[in-house]
Amino acid sequence: MLDHEKGLEKVERMDGLFPLITNRKNDSLEEVLCKYKYQPFLEKRHEQLKSVLAVAPVFLKRPERASALLLLNFVALLIYALIERELRVKMKEAGHNHLRLYPECRASKRPTTDMMMESFLGLRRHRVFDDANRLVHTYHDSVSPVARTVLALLSIDSAPYGCH
Repeated sequence: MLDHEKGLEKVERMDGLFPLITNRKNDSLEEVLCKYKYQPFLEKRHEQLKSVLAVAPVFLKRPERASALLLLNFVALLIYALIERELRVKMKEAGHNHLRLYPECRASKRPTTDMMMESFLGLRRHRVFDDANRLVHTYHDSVSPVARTVLALLSIDSAPYGCH
């Protein structure tokens, strides 16, 4: 048998195998695979740090300030993830299998916090005061049905948005 035939035979035996290397010696193969499969979720959160939260390189003179800034970014990302989780849990409890949060009112089965926040984008409140600085009247932009649903699911008072 020629060398290239031996190499081809070796490659054929390995075809379809996926090597996964780890330093987790006490984990079972199933646990290692589950942790590996969770990686895209972590990468999605990292992407949200850079896109949604707009974390970018900064130049700080003191390491303590860099640590503080990183902590604040982490807390913001944690809040972001908790809002998303709460919305999805409440959707399931209320029997909503989707919310129309995508452009053109397309359905989203797993809405993100960013998508939910966009449903409130552009909402304004106008307040009219008299000469004695007393509130005379308040006008609100109309809240979309999907934004009303989000408010209801998250048990947020809709009165400040002009919903009665």
